[in-house]
Amino acid sequence: MNLKTLKYFVVVAEEGNMHRAAERLHIAQPALTRQIKVLENALRVELFERLPRGVQLTAAGRSYLIDARNLLELSAQANERVAMVNSGIMGSLRLGLHEVAHKYGIFRRIIETFTNNYRDIQLSFNIMSSQRQLDALLVGDIDVGFVYLWQPLPHQLQSQKLRSDQYVVAVPANNPLASKAEVRLEDLAQERFLWVDRGQNQAQSDTLMLACERCGFVPNTVHDGLTSEEAMLSLVSVGAGVAFMPATDREASGPIMFKPVSNLNVEVELHLTFRSGKQTPTLGWLLDCAAEAVAEAA
Repeated sequence: MNLKTLKYFVVVAEEGNMHRAAERLHIAQPALTRQIKVLENALRVELFERLPRGVQLTAAGRSYLIDARNLLELSAQANERVAMVNSGIMGSLRLGLHEVAHKYGIFRRIIETFTNNYRDIQLSFNIMSSQRQLDALLVGDIDVGFVYLWQPLPHQLQSQKLRSDQYVVAVPANNPLASKAEVRLEDLAQERFLWVDRGQNQAQSDTLMLACERCGFVPNTVHDGLTSEEAMLSLVSVGAGVAFMPATDREASGPIMFKPVSNLNVEVELHLTFRSGKQTPTLGWLLDCAAEAVAEAA
């Protein structure tokens, strides 16, 4: 039994006449009659009663007609769905992002535009550091990542720049530095630092550490291995130390002040990063949304 045979059966049932069914199917009547007989033999039931002027469904045939139509409909839906997925009209996209991605207006614009325009594309979000996003992209665990880039990408990956950020230092509101309009790196030499997890953020850690060393001091790190920005800010708020972080349109909030560091000269770029090579239509549409958001922000 195959879908073609099911279609033959359904048409015969609808026409109630082999001759008319054969004309509708554009096949010879003897061939159609043989196909129906093969189907009945396979099922070991009679689907039709043969009448002088046509055929009529048996009780078994009426029952089988319901299932045959359902199977043909499911097949048609499956064919339509796979075509839509292949063309990008529907499907899914796995995104990697930082826990603070929502603070970026450009990220919000990209996701809002994409979800409004492509409602049949399911987005799945994976919270992870930039390094883990790069690792996940390389092994195919995610399709695209919102990644802070500190160094050139491996050749397997490429990206679209979204924005650049300077670094600020987060300090407790009761720290003497909080009253300054901006600080210099030298002002931080005696401060206690909260530091990111070096394993997950090696390039970021090395860049910031080198900037401090060039200014004549090694940061006094009292808490390191932090993987969550929220955890880091919580520690800043209770006076446990100070911390470097991207500016990200930050504003002073209660017990925390964010201060520009005039001579830090460290910039980080946020990129939409993906595997090199052939792009899926779905990914292409996301990149179009990103390009539109970047143009609007310029």
